[in-house]
Amino acid sequence: MNQRSTGGALRVLPWLLALALSAGASAALAQTSPLTIQSLFFNTGSGVHRGNFLELDGGLIYNDNVDLTRNGSSDVLALLGLVGNISRLDAPRLDYHINSDIALVKYLRSSFQTQPFGYLDAAGEFKIVPGTLSWTARDSYSQAILNPAVPPTPDNLESLNFFTTGPRLILRPTLRTTITVDGTYSYLLTGSKSSQYINIDHHRYGADARIERAFSSTFSAYVQGNYDKVEFKDLLINRNFVAEQGLAGVKFGDARTFFDAQGGYTRLHLGAGGYNQFQVGPNTPSGVNYRLTLSRLIAPNQRLSLYTYRQVTDAANLFRINLDQPVPSNGQNQILTGEPFTHREYGATYHIEGPRTVLEVNGIIFTDRYTIVPANNRDVHAATAFLSRQLNLSWSLELGGSLEQDKYFSGATLHTLNLLASLRWRVGPRVGLRFVLGRTSYTPYGYPDTQVGVIASYALTAAALTPDGLVTPTPLLPTSPATQPLIY
Repeated sequence: MNQRSTGGALRVLPWLLALALSAGASAALAQTSPLTIQSLFFNTGSGVHRGNFLELDGGLIYNDNVDLTRNGSSDVLALLGLVGNISRLDAPRLDYHINSDIALVKYLRSSFQTQPFGYLDAAGEFKIVPGTLSWTARDSYSQAILNPAVPPTPDNLESLNFFTTGPRLILRPTLRTTITVDGTYSYLLTGSKSSQYINIDHHRYGADARIERAFSSTFSAYVQGNYDKVEFKDLLINRNFVAEQGLAGVKFGDARTFFDAQGGYTRLHLGAGGYNQFQVGPNTPSGVNYRLTLSRLIAPNQRLSLYTYRQVTDAANLFRINLDQPVPSNGQNQILTGEPFTHREYGATYHIEGPRTVLEVNGIIFTDRYTIVPANNRDVHAATAFLSRQLNLSWSLELGGSLEQDKYFSGATLHTLNLLASLRWRVGPRVGLRFVLGRTSYTPYGYPDTQVGVIASYALTAAALTPDGLVTPTPLLPTSPATQPLIY
């Protein structure tokens, strides 16, 4: 193991802290309790917001077992953060997308050090020559577990800040054909308060080319090639690799249906011996990659979404892959390693809305296969359910739960049960209060803990405002707010 990082992923993002200094109590609960059901997809599933919302949240949470041990100590958490999912696309000069559920957490009894929890994904595209040449940038902040054999307390987490930037060239040889070429430079910066800190900092050089042909206003086909070269800072515990990927796909979308199907092949070259020597061997996780996504409005107020995909990837990149899924799996307890692996995932969600009630049910199954260290292999099954009921003009009730099983090939099996009840009070057009009661059971090595608190919110956008009355919601879109198009 390496010595812990003193600066961590936060040094390159002072603006991230500025944003975090005002909300996201739900994100903090998700990571410190861990109340994973309070991740962003659960907030959007509540029906409180319908996309393009941004709000500041802050509050106090009492936790009776922050250590997740038999005789764990209690503490009070002060939370400040930012919650939202907002996009501005097809603007004259600047497009952007922000997907955030992040909070800065201070433990008033000093159980753990003050640190951010949750995630933030922000992307922007500056159009130098609109329609032809632009410059893109994307930054993703998330966390991963250092040691799956012990409870996921704040001292068992590591921060990952993944920044990517580069030029984009768009050519349109015909009215229906678009060629997009990207050149990218990325840098991953990690940090942890833990003595088990693992240094997977690296540089990443990439190039992507995509040719898309529109056959109608709703149907298109595309071919794409991707190249990534990853060079780690610490080569004692990591191996450099090169990933080459080719794929082809078709996409369909109208007022009721969204469908995307793609398939291809990923070839991975692992570093061997020298800094720039790569090889393909029996332990190289290469293979077929695919993605199938289907989201359908089965009624004006009901949406069913299904997806599956297989991808050769790494821990730093998996979080960004999952963000645009119909059932975003941001709550996954991802293991931290620099080793590339094969990830397979299956997800489904059912969403129904009424004049006063919203119900959402989600299911996720995924597997991770590591060819170099098979002991890290695992299978995960998870299910979540959420019910929201508008009681009157000022009050609404939310009930939710999640059940997850993580089975590791090393022999450990982990079960996590989360239960949540919250009561929202609309104080004013932009101001609200949320009273939260949560319960987490973490077996076999963790012990139950209870969270009780109050969270204040301030709406920054019109979509974050509380509805003025008990009216039928606007028609659903074929995809959920959490699956708004990513810029990069």
